Amino acid sequence: LYKLSEKHPNVSCSISNEQKGSAGARNHGIKQARGEWIAFLDADDSWPLESIAIRWQALQQFPQAKWLGSDFALIENNTIHPPFFPNRPKTREILAEAFETNQATLYPLPVKLFLTTNLTSTITVIAKRQFLIETGGFDDTLRRAQDVNLWIRLAAAGDFLFVPQVCAYYHQNPTSVTHESGPPEDWHIKAYSNLLQDPVFHPHKNQIKKRIAEFLINNCYYYEKNQDHRMALKSALNAIKHNPITLEAWKRVIKNG
Repeated sequence: LYKLSEKHPNVSCSISNEQKGSAGARNHGIKQARGEWIAFLDADDSWPLESIAIRWQALQQFPQAKWLGSDFALIENNTIHPPFFPNRPKTREILAEAFETNQATLYPLPVKLFLTTNLTSTITVIAKRQFLIETGGFDDTLRRAQDVNLWIRLAAAGDFLFVPQVCAYYHQNPTSVTHESGPPEDWHIKAYSNLLQDPVFHPHKNQIKKRIAEFLINNCYYYEKNQDHRMALKSALNAIKHNPITLEAWKRVIKNG
């Protein structure tokens, strides 16, 4: 990259960043960028050679789209796993049209879909720089799940274009941030809770609270596995607070009470 930057003045590899965390770093990069479109790629992940071309072609077919995502595949111990989204029940159902036609598909203002489950990955997203700025960029109060939080906000503000081809490889590393120990859903709970403070999402508050309840139940399972019944009970009661009709949460209260 440094050699490339020496030959092409539009390429910069030495932007200093005083912001901490990935959200701050990405926001800083967005502000420093001068192009109309932004694509994200972390240092330990990769794109197939045709990745940009495939996604750019899709954007030409749907000029009204302000952002795009695609399928990706995990790489673990040098083994490439099958494409990610068609092998997950929720995403396979929601993105069925794209996978059945094998064509880029536009989903108009899909905020309810993104509140149900995540439909893209940072390393596959291409978005208009101004669109990212207007929606506030990544939430730098979040150490994790800041991408999920942003995609939901983008989905509330603009149509989403999904490309069913694998356009990125996510290299799993046991020492990465996403493999930290501890309750698995704490950051997702905060990411969704932050949405409740935004008036834009007041019409969706019930769906958001139901999703938070699901995350809390997942945390409850974690605490049960670690024999921490006090925290398991606390998580179950909090889940009921967010969604009183959650039967599984009541079961966890009985088990841990």
